[in-house]
Amino acid sequence: MGPGMTDIKTLDLPGLLRETVLTPQLVVPKITGLNLARRPLMMGLALMTALNVIIYALTGLLYPPQDPSVRAFYAPIVQTPVLFAGFMYLVLALVSRFIFSFGQSFGGKARHEDILALIVWIQALRLIVSLIALVFTAISPGLTSLFTLGAGIWGIYIHIVFVDEAHGFHDKLKAAVLTVLTYLGVTMAIVLSLMAVFMLVAGGP
Repeated sequence: MGPGMTDIKTLDLPGLLRETVLTPQLVVPKITGLNLARRPLMMGLALMTALNVIIYALTGLLYPPQDPSVRAFYAPIVQTPVLFAGFMYLVLALVSRFIFSFGQSFGGKARHEDILALIVWIQALRLIVSLIALVFTAISPGLTSLFTLGAGIWGIYIHIVFVDEAHGFHDKLKAAVLTVLTYLGVTMAIVLSLMAVFMLVAGGP
């Protein structure tokens, strides 16, 4: 094992989870140090995406939301979970690619595999949050909503710290700008792709 590399068998997952919440900057070298290949990372991303969609669908089925806007969000997850999972996988794959590519243009040093590994870990954290929310919704929906909101806000901060540390910016504002540009770029790519498909269908015989 090369210098700076981490052995996945020696990872303390509970400790890694605690560090991610409290000191996320210390977690980045441990995850990127695993030096995982792209194929298992993409498989891990697919697994985390599928598990998250399953939990979202269960939440929508067990606790149907009263708010029409929230109900509209859960509708495609509950009705077409496989299609939604495929869409989310595509979005996350694009996010990892854009963070890598935009980061390189910003002077970042992260490999694409580093970004993928961090995205997979973030999705694992999201799965844990979703499981907690699923369990506690029956007890206190109000507190669960506050917990989910707080976890979402802190998750954005963790995301920015991960980008900053992985690319070696040492500038969280720069990492935040990169993150915003990434999601704008992904949104534009999806919208343009959908428009192209619509134009092809509309122009057909």
